[in-house]
Amino acid sequence: MSVRIKGINKHGRKAAYASILQALNHLIDSSPNLKRFCEKKLMGKAACKVRAGAVRRVMTTIFYMLKNKEAYRYCNDAIFKNKAKQLEKYSQAA
Repeated sequence: MSVRIKGINKHGRKAAYASILQALNHLIDSSPNLKRFCEKKLMGKAACKVRAGAVRRVMTTIFYMLKNKEAYRYCNDAIFKNKAKQLEKYSQAA
């Protein structure tokens, strides 16, 4: 099985695109890597194309994280461990 990740088009997953688009401002603010990407692209492209490119980059990142079963490369370890503790506590309570 092979997967080709290409551009975003009208035949793509609209729900995934819409969900990531809603969280995009938070993702850009929290990820220096994504922020750099957007600032670099804004110099020569329209804002709507930069947004679509950022969503595509996030979708690609999520795909490879799931495929390789690894955590986000630019993750803050302290925040990640705290969130994991909270999730474990909630799962034990349920």
